Amino acid sequence: RLDRGQGLGLEDLNGDGDTDDQVISYYDISTGKLQHTGAIGDSPLSISGSIIVFSTYEGNIGQDLNGDEDTDDQVIMYYDISTGTLQNTGAVGYSPSISGSIIVFSTDVDIGYYDISTGILKSIGTVGYFPSISGSIIVFSTDERQIYQDLNGDGDTNDNVIRYYDISTGTLTNTGVVGAVGRSPSISGSIIVFFTSEGQIGQDLNGDGDTYDRVIRYYNISTGTLKSLGVVGYLPSISGSIITFSTIEAGIDQDLNGDGDTDDVEIRYYDISTGTLISTGAPLSTSGYPVNGSVSISGSIIAFLNDEGQISQDLNGDGYMGDTVIRYIDISIFNTPVGDNISVIAIDPVTWGTKPVTLTYNKVISGGMTSAITTSLCAPPVSGFKLGDPPSYYELMTTAVYSGSVKVCINYTGVQYINEADLKLFHFEDGTWVDYTISLDTTNDIICGEVTSLSPFAIFEPSEITV
Repeated sequence: RLDRGQGLGLEDLNGDGDTDDQVISYYDISTGKLQHTGAIGDSPLSISGSIIVFSTYEGNIGQDLNGDEDTDDQVIMYYDISTGTLQNTGAVGYSPSISGSIIVFSTDVDIGYYDISTGILKSIGTVGYFPSISGSIIVFSTDERQIYQDLNGDGDTNDNVIRYYDISTGTLTNTGVVGAVGRSPSISGSIIVFFTSEGQIGQDLNGDGDTYDRVIRYYNISTGTLKSLGVVGYLPSISGSIITFSTIEAGIDQDLNGDGDTDDVEIRYYDISTGTLISTGAPLSTSGYPVNGSVSISGSIIAFLNDEGQISQDLNGDGYMGDTVIRYIDISIFNTPVGDNISVIAIDPVTWGTKPVTLTYNKVISGGMTSAITTSLCAPPVSGFKLGDPPSYYELMTTAVYSGSVKVCINYTGVQYINEADLKLFHFEDGTWVDYTISLDTTNDIICGEVTSLSPFAIFEPSEITV
């Protein structure tokens, strides 16, 4: 991540006596610790193992980093977290990406790469932009107009085409596939993922009857096959079999996070191995196209930037909603897959721990996360009933899309009732509490009901003891 003081009253992160710099920082999820490297750099950043790679504009630090007797260049740098050392490659470039010991980057004339282990700098000898690397494979996009070649055989030189270079063999391969202009493809293993604007290729890739959408596609190097997810999305990233991206709800006229509108830009992911599409419910924006639209994935962690003003939240508690804050979600806890008769244990969206609520969906059409919040605040019980001790309401939510009924079972262990044999499970709908009880197990303290929608639930007992 980058932290910038810029006169906002923040601390001097690199000890130069001002708060005007853009400083490279990192956060360790396992320890919850934020560290500032003190190094000045520019986005985008890339990390592999303990190495953070970035570019630094010489003019920002007043140093000639590549020895050409000026301070006008953008130079590739890297920081080793394990040793706390900053290293200068001396290579002029931008948009770096790293895998293992290989740093790849764009220059004004071609794509270069630098081997940290040997200190050797090389060029692949062809024009390309926004490279990404996995193992020995460098993938990038090439604007046909820059090389005066028709790379996809459509009779013109107006396209942006995905190509890749294998460092181990020195071979350049043209996929012939059109990607997005000025945007980076992402690679993991043999899978290259990118988005394509339908209008560029004159095809309806998601079957909605028009060619106005941006659709996520991927190319498998090992098989030479191209596949479309048929899903509208933007700026994808891949790790293993998981492709993550953002989708503008208004663009597909769907409420992906169940908040009753289509104003949001939502983070979603697709698992190639299972063919499952998941809406995380995490917004990049709740009010139009996001200022920071990219998402990144490594393992099960999806990281992204939120502009506080675009989600109307003060995420860092400074009393000001003008910041850009880094957030992440762990998709290993997403618990509601596509299928029939799907049973899940609800997750607490704050602590990520499990809640004593089990839901069984008749049919899940699009997967997501099912969560529950226990609270003491909600509409009062209906006449003739009361809450237990402590008073407990259960706010149930899901980002999954489902059809049919949902069986809701709540374990009320720890809540005391005077008249346990007459407990009822109520669901709050249309401004009133409705009894949906179908079973009660007083031995195991479990009560169940069957509904077709989710919202607040509560377990009530009669106000008067039945004799």
